[in-house]
Amino acid sequence: MLAIVLSKIYFYVNPIKIPDIIPYLIGKDLEMYLNISDLYNVKLLNKELNNDIYLQKELRVKIILLSNHFQKWKKLISIGDYFDETFFPKKLIELLPVLPWKRIYVGCTDYIDGIRAKDLTYPIMIGVDHFRRPFITIKYKNLDKNKYLIKNGCGHITVFQRYTDNKKAWVKCNTKGPLMIHDGSSVFTEEDKDLFINNIIRLLCDKKILVNEYRFNEHSTNDQQKIDCELY
Repeated sequence: MLAIVLSKIYFYVNPIKIPDIIPYLIGKDLEMYLNISDLYNVKLLNKELNNDIYLQKELRVKIILLSNHFQKWKKLISIGDYFDETFFPKKLIELLPVLPWKRIYVGCTDYIDGIRAKDLTYPIMIGVDHFRRPFITIKYKNLDKNKYLIKNGCGHITVFQRYTDNKKAWVKCNTKGPLMIHDGSSVFTEEDKDLFINNIIRLLCDKKILVNEYRFNEHSTNDQQKIDCELY
């Protein structure tokens, strides 16, 4: 009993403080390893650090990063909604990163033909333009040295919803390489849509893509071949 009383008296006289090493390390990069909750606790437990410039700066940076992450998450959810009722599987769209929209990506004919491979931070990306039309853009390498030779072996394609109010009409543009080279020259047919989804999955699974031989007319039968490609 006496020990408990003495212990309480001791802590009353000598309240718990942050170890001296912590204030010393603030400003020497310790704050970079603390999360937002830790930073607030340090501020509350030590009056000297309440207005510390290093602590305040790191706290602002982390709050901004958290806010940006939240905004990107919200944007990703809203962009995914534009693909509802299209031919794209929802589970596939949920896996793909978003390409932030820029006006320079759309041309004078309102085709989304201004996206280049260098604009993509990931091999397959989705997005929505200022007309609220969803699109998907892909960059890949053609590893087949005998078929569809392209400069540096780098291929690219963008496929987008042609009209804002028409979920069925999808077209391709800026096509370079074997992917959908002879298909979807204007509006994608149902066959084209199936082939495109199939090839996206093949690329994600490191399998050869399927390419239809050139169609001489709409009644011609197509010979299908496999071309070795990979995302990059």
